Amino acid sequence: MARAEIRLLGGFEAYRADGSRAAFPTRKAEALLAVLALAGGAPRSRERLAGLLWGDRGEAQARHSLSQSLTSIRTALGDDPLLATRESVALLPDRVAVDTLAFVAEAAPGAGLTALEAAARRYRGPLLDGITLREEGFEEWLRTERGRLHEQALRVLRRLAGAARARGDAVAARDALERAVALDPLSEEAHRDLLRLHLDHGRAAEAVRQYTACAGILSRELQVEPGPETVALWREALAQGAAREPPAAPEGDAAAGERKQATALAAVLTPGSGAPADPEELEALLDAAARRAAEVIRRHGGRILRAVPEGISAVFGAPHALEDHATRACRTALDLLAAGADAAWLGIGLDSGEVVLHGEGAEHGARIFGSCLQRAARIATAVGPGRVAATEATAALARGRLRFTPAAPLPPDPGGSPLPLFRPDGPARPGDMGRLAAEGELVERAAELAALSAAIEPVAVGGGRLVALVGEAGVGKSRLVREFIVRTLPPGWRVVRAAADPQTSDTAYATVAALLRDDFRLGEDAAGAAAAAQIAAALRALDPGFAEQAVVPLLALLNLAPATDAGWASLEPARRRRRMVEAVQRLLHLRAAAEPVLLVIEDLHWLDSASRQVIESLAESLSAARLALLVNFRPEFTHGWAGLGHYRQLRVEPLSMDGTQALLDRLLGQHPSMAPLRCRLAARANGNPFFLEECVRAAAGTPGLLAEAPGAYRLVGDPDAVVLPATVQAVIGARIDRLAPEDKRLLQVASVIGTEPPAALLRAVSGLPEEAFEASLARLQSGEFLVPLRLVPDVAYRFRHALTHEVAYGSLLRQDRRELHLRVLRAMAPRDGAEPPVEILAFHATRAEAWEAAADYGRQAGMQAAARSANREAVSLYGQALAALRRLPESPRRGGAEVDLLLEIRNALFVLGEPEAIPAHLEEAARIAATIGDAQRGARVGLLLSGWYWQNGQHGAAGAAADRAVAEGGDALLAALGLYRRGANLKAVGAYRAAAATLAEAITLLERHGAADAFAFGGYPYVFCCSFRAWALAELGEYAAARAAGAQGWDAALRLGNSYSQAVMSFGYGHALIRAGALEAAAAVLERGLELYRVQEVPSTYPWIAACLGYVRVRQGEAEAGLALLRHAVAPEVRRRGPLYAQTWLWLADAAGLAGRVEEALAAARTGHATATAQGERGHLAWAERSLGDLLSATEPRAAAAHYRRAIGIATELGMQPQADLARAGLARILAAAEGA
Repeated sequence: MARAEIRLLGGFEAYRADGSRAAFPTRKAEALLAVLALAGGAPRSRERLAGLLWGDRGEAQARHSLSQSLTSIRTALGDDPLLATRESVALLPDRVAVDTLAFVAEAAPGAGLTALEAAARRYRGPLLDGITLREEGFEEWLRTERGRLHEQALRVLRRLAGAARARGDAVAARDALERAVALDPLSEEAHRDLLRLHLDHGRAAEAVRQYTACAGILSRELQVEPGPETVALWREALAQGAAREPPAAPEGDAAAGERKQATALAAVLTPGSGAPADPEELEALLDAAARRAAEVIRRHGGRILRAVPEGISAVFGAPHALEDHATRACRTALDLLAAGADAAWLGIGLDSGEVVLHGEGAEHGARIFGSCLQRAARIATAVGPGRVAATEATAALARGRLRFTPAAPLPPDPGGSPLPLFRPDGPARPGDMGRLAAEGELVERAAELAALSAAIEPVAVGGGRLVALVGEAGVGKSRLVREFIVRTLPPGWRVVRAAADPQTSDTAYATVAALLRDDFRLGEDAAGAAAAAQIAAALRALDPGFAEQAVVPLLALLNLAPATDAGWASLEPARRRRRMVEAVQRLLHLRAAAEPVLLVIEDLHWLDSASRQVIESLAESLSAARLALLVNFRPEFTHGWAGLGHYRQLRVEPLSMDGTQALLDRLLGQHPSMAPLRCRLAARANGNPFFLEECVRAAAGTPGLLAEAPGAYRLVGDPDAVVLPATVQAVIGARIDRLAPEDKRLLQVASVIGTEPPAALLRAVSGLPEEAFEASLARLQSGEFLVPLRLVPDVAYRFRHALTHEVAYGSLLRQDRRELHLRVLRAMAPRDGAEPPVEILAFHATRAEAWEAAADYGRQAGMQAAARSANREAVSLYGQALAALRRLPESPRRGGAEVDLLLEIRNALFVLGEPEAIPAHLEEAARIAATIGDAQRGARVGLLLSGWYWQNGQHGAAGAAADRAVAEGGDALLAALGLYRRGANLKAVGAYRAAAATLAEAITLLERHGAADAFAFGGYPYVFCCSFRAWALAELGEYAAARAAGAQGWDAALRLGNSYSQAVMSFGYGHALIRAGALEAAAAVLERGLELYRVQEVPSTYPWIAACLGYVRVRQGEAEAGLALLRHAVAPEVRRRGPLYAQTWLWLADAAGLAGRVEEALAAARTGHATATAQGERGHLAWAERSLGDLLSATEPRAAAAHYRRAIGIATELGMQPQADLARAGLARILAAAEGA
């Protein structure tokens, strides 16, 4: 015998025994059926089921809801599939087949290969995927059952893979394991099985990628590293040569065309009074000065753009990005002014900003342009000889490394304002811990601080430690060190600090020299003989014998006074180096003998090689000293310390989402308006505190974006207006520029594709051969620029940081971007009838300036968004398509397409409940339709104009507009739409019988022409007609016909799947059911509508749904809950988003009257009466008169009688039998009471 079928894996589907789809009125009915289905025929107590699904209701109501849902299950499946008693319910296995039960049987231990293959096919996804209920008991049950079946599916796939490998079928084994990894990305065993498979078949590169994917997701999601077995497989893959080092970038290599963040330096040479009068002598003098200045610029890493006797123009940060470009430029300026006689002739200007780079090659081969170059030249001329000034842009980038004081502003251009300038004064003072107070409380680092304390605890008793903090740029390593020193380090420690500097990474012993200067507490200006004397005295005080041996090598390290040891200069370089290393090591050990020493060396990734030798030697000697060496570095720094017993490494991870939100609370405040900006900043920064703080600073500096004060901002502008801070661009841009050229280009191509580039598309657009592509991709993964996103059904990657994507994309010139977007567009062109990803295609077409394609794909994307009720997204997509369309030459074809898009925008705005913007779109559409002479499109505009009037209660104008549109003619669909608009308007004014007939005619016309699934007005007009027809028939008292019309529309709405259509149907059908007295059925339909409002963008339907449902809840004894819904439905901000009709007030009046809230009821009834009168809604006027009669009958019987009589007159005229009967009954009660008195 044929059985009904229930599919719970991958979602919920149910079919009757005849194969037709079974529809259920509520999500809870589906959930109830799922619970019974998984029981496998075993009975479940009614008490347990009611508590599971209706735990927030009273016992009686929960049991009643359970009974209703069981009835709906019987109706939906047919052939009564339930065995029910007073105490329990069971699903009959002989009448219903359940996929989960079949899966469990096929996946049982000992099952054969055929059964396992069937189980794998049957497991379509998680149990009841996509289904959630706000019921704690059910959600707990679902988590348990879903997890059990998930684990079983994973075991099935691994068993299938093992069987396939045993029979030599590598393809089947790979398919099974890739499914297993996709099913559970956190299963290290599945990753390891796939790794082993790749290695066994010589796919070492794929094995490396698989390990990277495994390690990445374990770290992100669980904060753990792969186990030893997995690491061993990775090492095996490396040994096979899968991960090759990138080729060295050629000297001077640069991008052929890019945008860069850079700092411009302009130096103007102005001869003073002592300059020679002879022009040839003057030229030679200036030329020599320019050459000397150019040499200083090159030494600091600058690029000379122009060098002539009159002056020099240079740039830092191009062609190669430098994260400290502003600092280098400022230091260069200070060195130039300190360079003797030339300084008196030099005026120097500095400015930072974006530059465009064209060409590559030799020093003068690149062409660099940017407004900062011209601005720096203006500043250099304005400040005069012997001075330097920088803009705020430069000073902001260099603060923290340099000090600045305000300088005289740059005079404005005509019509402009003065430009603030700042004078760099020298290095920032090291070791300044006072700024912690300004930085605010450290967020989410308690565990790291505790780990640091535990790591150095043995040092105080002679157990030296080397502790490393490892983390990406900006994650907060230095802040953590400062916090530890100030707030956690025990008293009595000597702290010595230094940091490696990218500018001195080629200068021998630069970092060690900085460390010694801090140890000897040398002042900022200490130099020469005075500094040498201070050091010698300090050494003698520490240990006279040591002082005699160490003073010369230590002074040599510091480049201070000339060595006085006659034998020093004659020593071999290796011997001198050994003496310096020994002197530093001995000095620090002597310090540690007197007191515990914390030696802090930051940014080892910029360490010069000579300093590295000193530090590595020191690291090996720590074990028995009261000396802690605390270092930090970025992940790319390599070392050999892992084998040292006293080495400890702490990973500093980005902030969690909670930590990010806590930091945003402090920086921005918690005003509700900030939510969109907070969301964008959190996504951009990806938990990086420095990036987040800089993005907030950029937001605060964006004109018109924020109001109020730091920590208590309000959003008043566009949250998308925040530009990427130059500080962040500099850090990320420098890291990207350290890539090999082919790797950098692949990263840029990936940035054009998007944040999640598929591997096949990336290769197609890059044009690289397969081997080169795989090698470059592997290097980008190992550098954590890209990380695996998924392996099935197609391999794809994602950018590790959103900001990396932003910087890589921003580095491309506009023309390069356009060409790459065009290549992406062509590579993604639809083929073989596959449904194209039109939203992505629209994006690339727009960026490629392929306007016709952009308009076409944008329109399709908007329609798809509207069909799934993502109406705000639809408005945006339609708007983009319209903008693209208007880039094309004017023509009737273009005009027609413009009208279509304007009307689609209107539909989406209506569904969103944003009526204010609709008239402008309709007026423009009408103008264009008239201009191109398109009568049919003009009629469509007229129909929508009718809808606008209808929504705003202007029913006369609405009817006239609908009649004009129908009269203009057109196809059958247009005629049916005209009938729908006319019927809706007739229903609005109370002509219910005419409305029902007109809407029935529209339904027949749609069915006759196969247009029942035609999409218009933001949904399906067939459903709209059914909704308003059910409403109209109910007002006439024809309840059987009303319920039939409602059921007809409800089935169609569920079948078509559009949320807006379902919501519209819910209030029409719900209204009809209320009038028919079927309150439970009405509640189920209306609750579905309310759920759609909550999860979809359909606010225009909310007031009518909420009003009906609120009335039902009051009738069901939930007065407070019902009245709360009704009050919200009539709130001005809510009501304006839906049709402005009187009935919401009248539902509130009837409900409040039932609840004994007479004053509130009277106010609502009078408002409804006034609204109905003003808008000509005579059916609602009859309702209002009857309601006022009910409310006044006890206190003002004469007035109540008048209201009843008017209600009877209007209702009788309109055929509203139920309202007329209620009014007659009320009037009879009053007359009887009067006679009795």
